[in-house]
Amino acid sequence: MATKKKPAAKKPVAKKPVAKKASAKKAVAAKSDQAKGPRAGSKTAMLLDLLGGKGSTVEKMCEALGWQAHTLRAALTRLPNGAKAERTREDGVTSYKLA
Repeated sequence: MATKKKPAAKKPVAKKPVAKKASAKKAVAAKSDQAKGPRAGSKTAMLLDLLGGKGSTVEKMCEALGWQAHTLRAALTRLPNGAKAERTREDGVTSYKLA
């Protein structure tokens, strides 16, 4: 009766450290450039434009952005660059402007 030979045990192969690619460094630099403000034409940029000056009502902002009121209120809580929105309510109409 013939016996089967066991395959020889493989030695573990040490992994070589991989240097970071130049493209990864460029991606990190690009992210820091984006932190300066919203992209031109984005909904966040449109929202900041609507809030500037005298501000705008919730109804007008929802219509301009195509959002529901709860989505607008959520976006107002996380404006870029530490901007704050100030709320006023007159005659049952809520409006916001940049503080």
